Amino acid sequence: MQILRLIIFITTFFILSHAGAEELFPLSISSGTPLFAKPSLDEQPIGFFNVETSINARQQFFFRKKRASLYKDIIFFQININGQNAWVCPDIVIKDVGKRKFITFKPNYSYLYGAFFLWGIVLLLLLYYYFRVYKKNYYQIAVKNRLYLLTGIILMAHFGRLLLLLYSANGELRYPLDEMSFFKPAQDLLAWDFSEKWDMTMGMPLVYIPFLLATNANNVFDIVEPFSIFSGMILMPLSLICIFFIVKKLSASEHKAFWAVFIWIMLTMVYCIAESPKQISFFSPLGIQLSHYIRTCYGFIQTGYNSMSGNVSMCTLLIALTCSLYMKSNLRKYIIVGAIFGFSCLTRVNNIFFAPFIAWVFWYTDKIRYEDWKFLLKATVSAIGAFIAVFSIQLIVNHIQFGSIFTFPYVLHPTEVYKGFEIKNIPARINYYFNLHYFYFAIGIAGLATIKDRVLRNSLILWITPLMIFFCGYIVIGQPYRFVLPIFAGLTAAFACSDAWKSDKILYRGMLIVTIFLLAFPILPFSFIEQPARNIWYIDFFSSMRRFAAPALWVVTLFTVRKERYLLIFILLYGILIFTASNWLVFAALVALALYGGYEFIRDFIAYNIVNRWRLKSRQPVIEDKG
Repeated sequence: MQILRLIIFITTFFILSHAGAEELFPLSISSGTPLFAKPSLDEQPIGFFNVETSINARQQFFFRKKRASLYKDIIFFQININGQNAWVCPDIVIKDVGKRKFITFKPNYSYLYGAFFLWGIVLLLLLYYYFRVYKKNYYQIAVKNRLYLLTGIILMAHFGRLLLLLYSANGELRYPLDEMSFFKPAQDLLAWDFSEKWDMTMGMPLVYIPFLLATNANNVFDIVEPFSIFSGMILMPLSLICIFFIVKKLSASEHKAFWAVFIWIMLTMVYCIAESPKQISFFSPLGIQLSHYIRTCYGFIQTGYNSMSGNVSMCTLLIALTCSLYMKSNLRKYIIVGAIFGFSCLTRVNNIFFAPFIAWVFWYTDKIRYEDWKFLLKATVSAIGAFIAVFSIQLIVNHIQFGSIFTFPYVLHPTEVYKGFEIKNIPARINYYFNLHYFYFAIGIAGLATIKDRVLRNSLILWITPLMIFFCGYIVIGQPYRFVLPIFAGLTAAFACSDAWKSDKILYRGMLIVTIFLLAFPILPFSFIEQPARNIWYIDFFSSMRRFAAPALWVVTLFTVRKERYLLIFILLYGILIFTASNWLVFAALVALALYGGYEFIRDFIAYNIVNRWRLKSRQPVIEDKG
């Protein structure tokens, strides 16, 4: 539908732009469309169409309407009514809110109907899987068929979420910012021109080149929508499937993998953030948001429907991790993973903080082969060599433009950006990130602390903590999702894989879900004293109720589940994080988990490769040579 709309728009624009000024063409206008004396949204309407009609238009006026982080391309058409010229835009409607009137854009109801259809199918398939597959014929149904069903549900949930977003966006797209810095190098590369210094790494310009060639783009706006379609409808679904298979391999459970992805999808729809006047997050099941453009802008980031580097970076990273887990143990695996990871870092250099995770996965999957020191050396050289071979594209550009392979284009950015992690940034950064995503970290940390499986726990720790700790000391403002997008799946995976869910009693599981939600609903961080009003009726009401009910519910739940060890620990830690509402406590927990995961990795490596080897060698039987 989106591709069809794009084709129609380009075709119409091409035809109209080559038409003479006085050439007439028919224009369909719906009832309620306003008329303007000038082609501007700043003008007051001079009239309205009372009925749907078709009228001849003479010429058009094109302009781009920017609204905060969103934009929309608008075309006004000149028409003649009763001998007078007027301007009309078929996409515009006037909306009444109380005594105020404001201009908005017509929604595309086909997106809404499509979303309802997909979510209806998702609900039916969930019920089918639970009652007909999980409860009755689980072991009689082939594994691949179960995987098809679960991944199909994930994909339909994603596209249902995306269609809802497109419906609410009313044709607006995310305004390109960093993309402008990606577009210029892509143009220069096609012209083989290295004379001008580029202020971004080379990954995204290389990805942009096919879109420049396909669209003959003159500026970045020409590829925003095609690239957004590619990113949101191909790259993001692929990322979700990779997450499913990564968690499935690590946890040995397709159900935990499914819920890790599905919970993340659901949270992106109901868990909102508000960066001003105070940085908070809140649950809004009805989709209400104080600033609509903020919800829409960050919805584009969460669904991948944008032209930024975040989704390409995350997708290539997850593909590398999936290959490292599923490919056969040979040198080809290390070359492929190293090359894909190199390109992932080429699109976003801070992906290097996932190197410990990839190293851990290599160790987890191939540690038996590492007993052969020759293979270990070849594997290490192959992975690092392939990484450097791909990443050398950036090193070559660094040398050409800055005179040193170690001087990156970030030197053209403000000094604090180029410096990277700084201790002085931590207080402000942890308040920013954790206030806006407090629920994710509360369930993620409590989940990590209640995972008994050491391999799974350490894998998720290395997935979450290195990148997040780095950004706790890196000066980034106004980007609460894009730079740390991959870690949210890790946090929901920690929650889904927690051993707190192993209780056989449905009552306990139900109490866990209710307690988690009611302690966090509707606003975070939690406060016993005051809650800022959000102009939403239920916010103040439920916040006042929760100050008294939530602690009582927490105590009752702890007493009820006292005999369930992991369930008790999860609810205890989760409640402490919620009621203290301490960002320093969250940060300390992440640092402690990172240190503990690193300690266990080093301890296991030493124990397996040194102590175990010595024991096996000392137990070798002595064979006498009898001649």
